Amino acid sequence: MPDPGGDRVLQYPTHAELVDSSCPSALSAPAGLDAIIVPAARPAANLHTAVQLAIETGARLVVLSSFHAQADEVRALLTKHRLTGSAVVEMPQEFDDWVLADFETTKWVHDGPGKSVCRARNSDLSMKRNAGLMLARMLGWERIFFMDDDIRGVSAGAVLSTVALLGAAGRRYRTAGMSVKSYPDNSVVCHARREVGEEQGVFVSGSVLAVPHPRRTASP
Repeated sequence: MPDPGGDRVLQYPTHAELVDSSCPSALSAPAGLDAIIVPAARPAANLHTAVQLAIETGARLVVLSSFHAQADEVRALLTKHRLTGSAVVEMPQEFDDWVLADFETTKWVHDGPGKSVCRARNSDLSMKRNAGLMLARMLGWERIFFMDDDIRGVSAGAVLSTVALLGAAGRRYRTAGMSVKSYPDNSVVCHARREVGEEQGVFVSGSVLAVPHPRRTASP
C-alpha cells in the first residue's frame, strides 16, 4: 500500500489486528445455513467438497459456473448426489448490458485505468460473488457461505461454527471466515517475502467466508 506520508510503497507482514480472532464461548444464534455459494471456474470434479458439505449441513448448493466449470457437467454431479434443492447458474461471458456491469470497479477494470493493470487476468470472480449476494437478498436468505472451488479439507462442523459467529455472543459480525494456510492466498510480493524467509501472514478472504444477509421485507 502507498505510504500516506510519502511516495514509498509499504508491505505489511500481517493485518491480524484488523480481525477479531477470538471465539465466543457462547453462541447466541443457531448455526442455520441457507446456502453454500461456489464461484466455480474449474471442472465439475472440483466441487466434491462443496457437494459433501451441502449434504452434511442440509444447505442449498448454488454453483455459479463459467470457464472450465461446464454447467451440464455440474448439473449431472448435483443430480448424481440428489441435491434437488440446489442450482447451477451459467454466468455470462459478455456482461456489458448486465446489471453488475454498472459498478464503478467493473468499469475501472474493463474500460478505465485498471485495464492496463488487470488485462492479463481474465476472471469473473468478483461478478460471481456480487451475484451471490444479490441472489441471497432476493430470496431472503439470512446466512450464506462463500467457498471457492479449490478449497479442500473443511468439515461441516467448521462451516456451521463459522456461520454461527454471524450472530454470536450478542454481536452480529459482518463476516466470519477462515484463513487458508496450506496454500497461502497472497500476492506475488507476499509469496516472494515468504520464499526469502521474511514473515508474511495470510488475511481472511472471500475464498471461505460466511456472510449475513437481512431477510427481505415486504413493502408497506
